[in-house]
Amino acid sequence: MNRALSSKLLFAAAAATLAIAVGHGAANADVPPPPPPSSWKARNLQALPPDMPREQLIGIMRNMSSALGVNCAYCHAPASNGAGLNFASDAKREKEMARWMMRVTHDLNQKFEVDMNNPAVTCYTCHRGAAHPLIVPPPADPAATAAPPKP
Repeated sequence: MNRALSSKLLFAAAAATLAIAVGHGAANADVPPPPPPSSWKARNLQALPPDMPREQLIGIMRNMSSALGVNCAYCHAPASNGAGLNFASDAKREKEMARWMMRVTHDLNQKFEVDMNNPAVTCYTCHRGAAHPLIVPPPADPAATAAPPKP
């Protein structure tokens, strides 16, 4: 798939995630106040379009935070001066995992030709508010759970 098409599809998935974020309305105290519009530029976006508007990016991050039941510091490293977070840093393994999972959900929705404005697979699909997806055991074999025969 060419890079331009992939970026457009990823942008569409991001827009859908933003729509879900607005619906969930997750608040996050770790999000810094917005800088003047002319001074903000995203840095080190690898799984999202680099020219994504700040408001949309914050919405996506809040949705992920809500879906995993975590705050910004779960994926983002502390700033070197100890004040706030370094959002561009790749120091935390969780951030790379989040990028990978964003690509997985995007690919699943694309593979099954899901309307990217209403994705079928999101972070919440598996995480359900937990940092690590909950593992559901397979259904029990009825024969294995049956009471032993009486003598």
